Amino acid sequence: MHESSGLAIVLLIYLLVLGVIGIAALASYILQGIGMYTLGKKRGMRYPWLAFIPYARVYYQGELCGPLAFKERQMDNPGIWLLVIPIASGVITGIFTVIVWAGVLANVVRVADYAYNSYYTFYDMFSGFGSGIMLLAVLGLSLFTLAAAAVQKTLTVLVNRQIYKRYTDGNYAVTHAVLGIFVPLYTAIYFFIIRNRE
Repeated sequence: MHESSGLAIVLLIYLLVLGVIGIAALASYILQGIGMYTLGKKRGMRYPWLAFIPYARVYYQGELCGPLAFKERQMDNPGIWLLVIPIASGVITGIFTVIVWAGVLANVVRVADYAYNSYYTFYDMFSGFGSGIMLLAVLGLSLFTLAAAAVQKTLTVLVNRQIYKRYTDGNYAVTHAVLGIFVPLYTAIYFFIIRNRE
């Protein structure tokens, strides 16, 4: 009886935390949508209602930014890249995951075979081609995931910096863009705050 009440308390705390996260996510979605919608409408952009549609709002955020200029190059459609990078990352991560699971399966089959023919040592069970490929795939997956996340976050900071630069002074645009990556709800609240600025 005492254990079941402890489990109920843990479950209640878990549901409470999930509820708070859900409410924060909904508030973030609505605040950022209102902010981007108003900014787009004031700038005379077409289809400002895209700010409320999942995935389309990421593209619309890139459209609010406009072309990103680098030293000698220019990215004309950052919204497309904000969409393509996570999709390409997911496909490549899926390929690496299949390789890792194939390596695990190959090792399970080898271990079962070695257990049946028990004259091999423990070291022999985990040496060979399958383990090496699996280790390389896990290492590649980890490095690729970090690199893709870094590229996506960097592009998001650049896009937000260029949007914020129209509405803030000096280096505050960079500060707000970087804080938006690390502080939850920051980007949504800041879009909502700047929506009525000239």
